[in-house]
Amino acid sequence: MRVKYEFKRIISGSGDLLEVAAQRFFLNKFYELYSHKTIQNFLWYINDRNIARFYCGLPSERCINIKEIISISVNDIDIPNVFYDNPIFFEIPDNFPKECIKILLNNKVIGYYFPERNLLFATDWVHDDACLSVIEMIIDKLPFKTLTEFPKKIFTITIGADPEFEVVRQDEVVRASDVISGGIHDRVGVDGAGDQVELRPEPAETVQEAVKNFRKLLMEFAKRYTQMGISLTCQGDRYPLGGHIHIGVPFDYTFIKVLDNWIGKKVINLSGYARGSYKILSAYEEKNWGFEYRTPPAAIFHNPKVLSSVYKIVKALAEHYYNADGVEISPTSDEIRRLGLEKEYEILDDFIRNYDKIPKNVLKAWRIARRIKFEVDIVFRDDWDNEVKEYYKNRLSAVVNERINKAVLSRRKIRRIILFGFKQERGLVCNFDSEILQKIDFEYFHYSDERVFGLPYDLRVCDLNEKREIIDKVIVEIIKNLNLKIRS
Repeated sequence: MRVKYEFKRIISGSGDLLEVAAQRFFLNKFYELYSHKTIQNFLWYINDRNIARFYCGLPSERCINIKEIISISVNDIDIPNVFYDNPIFFEIPDNFPKECIKILLNNKVIGYYFPERNLLFATDWVHDDACLSVIEMIIDKLPFKTLTEFPKKIFTITIGADPEFEVVRQDEVVRASDVISGGIHDRVGVDGAGDQVELRPEPAETVQEAVKNFRKLLMEFAKRYTQMGISLTCQGDRYPLGGHIHIGVPFDYTFIKVLDNWIGKKVINLSGYARGSYKILSAYEEKNWGFEYRTPPAAIFHNPKVLSSVYKIVKALAEHYYNADGVEISPTSDEIRRLGLEKEYEILDDFIRNYDKIPKNVLKAWRIARRIKFEVDIVFRDDWDNEVKEYYKNRLSAVVNERINKAVLSRRKIRRIILFGFKQERGLVCNFDSEILQKIDFEYFHYSDERVFGLPYDLRVCDLNEKREIIDKVIVEIIKNLNLKIRS
């Protein structure tokens, strides 16, 4: 069965009145009419934005260019107060046309009209019958266009994503927020729980650009973290990993079922053991730019061929469903051939068939984890004088990073050196072998590729010139305790 997006001419939150007003004034001027809508999601993804919205909010005047003001004065009609209700003001996108006509009724703002896109934002013009006579006056004064035919292509469809990955450090999955500096709003950051890395590439109108945008973030991640021995996996056995796809079209539940049948059912079993209740079909979230399809796991981002194939399938389905002749609700060999997706399905089927045997390291699969000059990360905890801290860091870096790539370490490479502090009342103590300081037993949590050195307060918060000689000796002892054995 072939299904297609049904373009809804009238979406009303105020009963039948909008339909009455639409039939009299708007149906031959706008593709869609909205009433009592407080979100502006259509601004972002409709190509030919021919829409009238009432009581949805008005654009902020600091981001528009008012080229004309049309003022209407009415004294013999009881104007409903809803014409003057304070609307919600919103920002419009940068690529949106700025020139508009400001509409005043009895010297109060009731709307803005953008001629280039035949777009109207207004206050509650369709609240009751008394509004209709006022609307007629406005229609006569504004240069509304008259539609001659329904548009052949309505939506400029964008593709984006925000996949999640497990962080691997020396073959061990670790909590992302323990080693990643990015937050929940950064392009390279962590998810809300802090357990997984989440990458948030820019959306794009083409599959090629969307894949390129994702690759950019992988490269950004690699540049920051691979030198610390950190990589990404799509395994998902410890933390749940979603491969959410963002689609810049109006939400439509029938299209969710199309995505389930064409993509979701094929890839859902690539989820790791940890996905649990997130491993469901028809998972989605509506957004102000469209919607997010949440069923796919992060596995579809494993390598560029698979991601490109999934994106191409999604994009083709969306184009035919929203802009063309519709799609079969479930894939058939004839329909796959009609949409030109034979190669994409072959790549995806081969990937699914061999997934259990494939290494799950995402950076390697994208050929991004290439060899780079290694540098040890030096981290400071507790209180430090800034000048003293920089001295420790510079001296340690100069010696350690020169040697460490040539060193044969006993078990695992050292990726991070942590310098922490003891309280002042403990005196000149440390937690490592030293001929200068008194060694004490002290447990400090760290990963297997980290080394931790506790230092006394008087060698952290002090005058560098006074303590330089003893600090130099302590630094030599720290390097000695790293046990770097240089290859002969």
